[in-house]
Amino acid sequence: MALVTAVVDRRRWSHDVSILIGAGAPQIPWALLKAQLKDGGIAVLPIGPQDEQMLIEIRRIGNEFES
Repeated sequence: MALVTAVVDRRRWSHDVSILIGAGAPQIPWALLKAQLKDGGIAVLPIGPQDEQMLIEIRRIGNEFES
């Protein structure tokens, strides 16, 4: 099992537009992001199988998402 440590520049993100998800998922949880992430918001989360997860950043711009 790999341990991932992220260093976040808190000055860059406002607390009301960023989500840091610590629980890994095999795929991106689109329903969660659509419901919880505001326009202009950023989510950081581990994605992938349990033995090969990678930390990704997803930004919401209107109704679109980019990573």
